[in-house]
Amino acid sequence: MSGKILAGRYEILEKLGEGGYAHVWKAKQLQPEGFVAVKILLEEHAGDPQLVEEFLQEAGLYVEFRDDPHVVTILECGTDPETNTHYLVMTLLDGTVEDEVKAGGALDPDKVFRIAEHVGRALDSVHRKNLVHRDVKLSNIMHLASSDRYVLTDFGIGMVQETAEKTANTQDMSSAVGTWSYASPEQIQAKNKKDIGPRSDFYSLGIALYRAATGEYPFPPNFPQVMIDHVNTPAPDPREKTPAIPAGLAQIILRCLEKNPDDRYASAGEFLEAVKHARAGGVLDAEEDGAAVGGAGGLMSLRNLLVGGIAILIILAAAGFGLFGGGKSQKITIDSIPTGATYKLYQGEKMRFSEPMREGIVPAQIEGLEPGAYSLDLALEGYFPVDGHVIAVEPGEQELPPIALDKAQSLGVTATPAGAHASLTWLEGDGASYAARPTPATFEPLHLGQHRLEVMHDGFVPYMDTVVIGDRNQTVSVKLEPTHRVTLWLFSDPAGAKVAINGALVSQPTNCEVREIPSGPQTFRLTLEGYAP
Repeated sequence: MSGKILAGRYEILEKLGEGGYAHVWKAKQLQPEGFVAVKILLEEHAGDPQLVEEFLQEAGLYVEFRDDPHVVTILECGTDPETNTHYLVMTLLDGTVEDEVKAGGALDPDKVFRIAEHVGRALDSVHRKNLVHRDVKLSNIMHLASSDRYVLTDFGIGMVQETAEKTANTQDMSSAVGTWSYASPEQIQAKNKKDIGPRSDFYSLGIALYRAATGEYPFPPNFPQVMIDHVNTPAPDPREKTPAIPAGLAQIILRCLEKNPDDRYASAGEFLEAVKHARAGGVLDAEEDGAAVGGAGGLMSLRNLLVGGIAILIILAAAGFGLFGGGKSQKITIDSIPTGATYKLYQGEKMRFSEPMREGIVPAQIEGLEPGAYSLDLALEGYFPVDGHVIAVEPGEQELPPIALDKAQSLGVTATPAGAHASLTWLEGDGASYAARPTPATFEPLHLGQHRLEVMHDGFVPYMDTVVIGDRNQTVSVKLEPTHRVTLWLFSDPAGAKVAINGALVSQPTNCEVREIPSGPQTFRLTLEGYAP
């Protein structure tokens, strides 16, 4: 992506950050000149019409905050017609508060108060538009040093409360520990976006303020235990870590971290009033504040957890780690679809060097287990393995639902002439890709569904097609067409213009010689400051 020209006016320079759906790049705006941040939806998600629609529509909503000093300014959102790349353009700011904490540890209370005030103002603007940020964290709070101003950025997919939302899969969640370290109890248990209201943002802000004030998280960011802690474990008083924290600030943090949303601040206005009072040295009593300091407790029942929309594996993990007490040895029955897989059972979360406590072939009855969390591996020839599936052993006898295994297939690729290189990308699921390999090549194991096949050879036109992997192994034969390359001299008046061919910058400005251009239609773009492209 670096070096490409996006939408004819943004020269992509370097990657600033990565997320589950999009990457953020530093870019140079060509007309008028300046530097911006560009958030680009990942190619593997570009084929999801619902996700693309939400990405563009919801980004457009934040154009309303263009003049808000504490909300990132979104300058533009759209789709590059040449590459079908979906993007949004934001103002480029200095580093994040997370960077400050990582570099120097806890921040001084005055700075934490300032963060609370500025982010509170941002949330006031956001919530007044009936939006929920849903991803408030230190890495999404940026500092503009020139005006000592903090700005809330990186609004996530799915901010509008009325729309439905897909539930993330377990792999997505476990790889996003940073985000789940800030998740509210209702966010963990939500079935759709309607279950996540504005008060969820105050919980996440409470985590952010705790980390800024102490240099640490209130709950260790270990997945999946951190999710159980959000639901069940009372938040510790930040003064236990940093005694110098003012009592009023500690009170604000703990009020934000109440498990019950009704016990948190009802609005950003109420939150800002509390910040103003505490900054002046005031402390509210428990009745006046609406919640007792340190009262962020109250265990959630297993029934409440089970109605949540989060992946069932994580709910079971939560049950095993925290909701069931000790008891007598138990018996469980495990199986797979199709049956006959070999299994390995581990106590607790499977780690890199864990040794299985039991192993065999399913269906199987396993006795002598204590209530708690266990991890299960399954393997069956011709199917994708299941690795570290978390289950919870409850008191009594349990027959766990059979675990469905995904069928694995293979694709053979031959090419004429020989010596071509083929690569394959799964267009569904996690977008798994298989590195280029010389033909004849075999790709395995493959998931069922659509894959993008690319075959390339020097001197030949690249081949690209969509291959549907079905119930049987298959072979594809590709005949490449030769291409001719030419040398061009490019002139402009005046000289010195930047040249981009098909979105890629040429190393020299005009007047220049460009070699090895494939025959066929090409898109040329010349830009020079002070002149129209």
